[in-house]
Amino acid sequence: RILCRRAGGVRYTNLKFNGDELGRMNKACIITGGTARESLLKYSHADECSICCAYRGVNKSRLLAVSMLLWARMKIPMKTVWYSHKILKYSKTLIILDDGITLQYLRWLKTNCNADRLIFYYWNTYREGKLHPDDIKKLGYEVWSYDEEDSLRYCMKYNPQMFFKSWYDEIKADQIEAGYDVVFVGRDKFGRMMEMQKIIDLFERQKISYHMYYVAKKWYQRFNSRAYAKYLDFQDMIREELKGKVILDFCVSAQSGFTLLLYDALCNHRKVITNNVKVKQLPFYSKENIFIWGEDDEELLANFIRSEFQPIGKEILEQYSVRGWLERFLRGMDND
Repeated sequence: RILCRRAGGVRYTNLKFNGDELGRMNKACIITGGTARESLLKYSHADECSICCAYRGVNKSRLLAVSMLLWARMKIPMKTVWYSHKILKYSKTLIILDDGITLQYLRWLKTNCNADRLIFYYWNTYREGKLHPDDIKKLGYEVWSYDEEDSLRYCMKYNPQMFFKSWYDEIKADQIEAGYDVVFVGRDKFGRMMEMQKIIDLFERQKISYHMYYVAKKWYQRFNSRAYAKYLDFQDMIREELKGKVILDFCVSAQSGFTLLLYDALCNHRKVITNNVKVKQLPFYSKENIFIWGEDDEELLANFIRSEFQPIGKEILEQYSVRGWLERFLRGMDND
């Protein structure tokens, strides 16, 4: 029997669950409201947690996703009709990712759920106009970030980005021909495409072959520029990245956290070029596999690309899998 709180009072609902469902409800649950990540969620599976979409239907239909966004922006009442009530069944830890989440949704979840622990996690860099960490804390949530500088600036707890092993299960990297020296696949957000022109000029001077697959910041902005390609399914995006011997990880200026591109590369035996100097702090960093643009000698870039990838111990990468990510949340609770 599940206790369901509602605005008009309390009612009990008799629900029957099989053993698998009960097992999932006793695990951590990751919640996302982002409609652009539906293909990522499709490939995200782990024994340690469940994954749910915050809103009904938006991860199955683009039309429903647009309808929900318009509903929210036009300030039409009864927004809660879009909220997925399946999430209320979970009794352990709920981890809410920042994509597409509103304060109204967080208030509703706090009021109605029975979870032991509520964690809000910024897996994007905080920018003005987004939900402010202080407002989320006032609702009674723990607030964490993937970006260490944001964590210090806004008094949040720090937990670096994670990956799911299931993302790469069906991808046979050794069977994908690396036809380019360097490949970039990503969104043109915050002027990234213009900022990357300097490194492209370097590639051309050194006769380094490259492939840049830019997509618009939002899917509906695709036709704003001929430079934008279509959005790819998540695993197709990874396959596109693996067409390069090296994957380019170009961080925008306000970002200090580590992106998923690092894991896409290293978990599939590809090297990385990055402009994020903080990567040197990571245990899997090595000059043989990671070239830091703006710090390492540009004249050595061609040699870096030609040299072989050096294998990384599985136990090192395991620290950044979803299992390691969840364990850091537990350690954070123990240190309170």
